[in-house]
Amino acid sequence: MIDAGPPPKIWTPEKPAIVRAASLMDIERATFPFPFMSPSGFTTWNPSDKSAGVVLTNNNLTATMSSSGLEALRAIAGMSSGKWYWELTFTGSSSVNCLVGIGKASAAFGAGGPGSDANGWGYYSNDGSKYNNNNASVYGSGYGLLDTIGIAFDADNGRLFFRKNGSWVNTGDPVAGTNAAFTGLTSGPYYPMVGDGTLGVVTVVFIANFGASIFSSAAPTSYGGLR
Repeated sequence: MIDAGPPPKIWTPEKPAIVRAASLMDIERATFPFPFMSPSGFTTWNPSDKSAGVVLTNNNLTATMSSSGLEALRAIAGMSSGKWYWELTFTGSSSVNCLVGIGKASAAFGAGGPGSDANGWGYYSNDGSKYNNNNASVYGSGYGLLDTIGIAFDADNGRLFFRKNGSWVNTGDPVAGTNAAFTGLTSGPYYPMVGDGTLGVVTVVFIANFGASIFSSAAPTSYGGLR
């Protein structure tokens, strides 16, 4: 009699392991463990190009203005070509007399933000006007605490657009290039700027997202975060 050995094992498939798909929040936490944390490559506010009273924290993405003077600051990266998008969210105790937008390296800080002189172009918090050379023009509605302002700049064609909480101001369309707040801005470089024109002690906080985190509203097609 031939010994056939032990009976062959019957293969039984194992139950597949249940793997939970990573949620968008998981990905964000793994990639950016701190809110608005800026990895290498994306610009930030420039600690060497600001009013003395502006305090920068959060990897130079949060700017706090709490003195009684006119204050402003610029980002590090300038824009002479390309299409760029970034967002600013307002916290603190006040958002009055704020200007957000872009300016040249020569745009004054002591006047209260972009648009308060000839070298800046801005969107005003109190009434939604747009400003250049301290001249106001009717544009959109004002903005305030916890609002997020998106800014799209087409440096190739010199067009600047603003967005409030996801809606483009004055029906602007950065992709089509229509209804821009400002046009003819083709002599860069231009820099993202914010400013506070309040003559009194308030606390204004601007939190910038230049592309290091997922934008609260998607960037327009062909526009990218600022590097």
